[in-house]
Amino acid sequence: QLCEINVRNIKRIEVIKGPASAMYSSNAIGGIDNIITNDPTPEPQFDIWGEYVEYEQYRTRILGSKAGEKFSFNFDVNYANARNWRDNSSYEKGAGSLKLQYAPTDVSLLGFNLDYITFDHDLAGSLEKADFDTDWQHSYHTFANSTLDKITPTLIYNHYFDSSEFKAVFAVRDMDHEVIPNYGIYYKSWPPPPTNYYVGRLNQIDVL
Repeated sequence: QLCEINVRNIKRIEVIKGPASAMYSSNAIGGIDNIITNDPTPEPQFDIWGEYVEYEQYRTRILGSKAGEKFSFNFDVNYANARNWRDNSSYEKGAGSLKLQYAPTDVSLLGFNLDYITFDHDLAGSLEKADFDTDWQHSYHTFANSTLDKITPTLIYNHYFDSSEFKAVFAVRDMDHEVIPNYGIYYKSWPPPPTNYYVGRLNQIDVL
């Protein structure tokens, strides 16, 4: 999901189909989207950017990058906040990415990546037609609220041979994700008569 990714730090996305994707995990035998993040740039780079538009929407970003002979780095921090055009539909997201690289020899590279995401999003609820005709931006309540906090440190070692490469990766993902409530539509056939009904429940994911 895009809410779990620092989208502005994406360099490219590779879509891998078939059994070759099994090298990423046991659950990826059908295919995988491999997201490649930005590398340190040969020339020093530093940039601050921001914007403010209607409905109290603003975004800002700070990034820096430099590739050296032994040590290289790349960081990207961005923040977005929006009230949005409907009541009870606010949006807030902060993301940060850090990439450090050290080359102990000409044929080896040691890297450390750190990614952090925080996310809070309200989805607007229903509105009757009479109120819609009066104020179409109004909302009675928040239909659902989604929050996410995730941090992912990764340690990478590469060793390059004449015609091949050895790569070892150790990564940890600590994530707390809640959707309150999470709605579902069900069909009940027994006892008769068959009926459709709605269920709302807490959906919480806590992963380490």
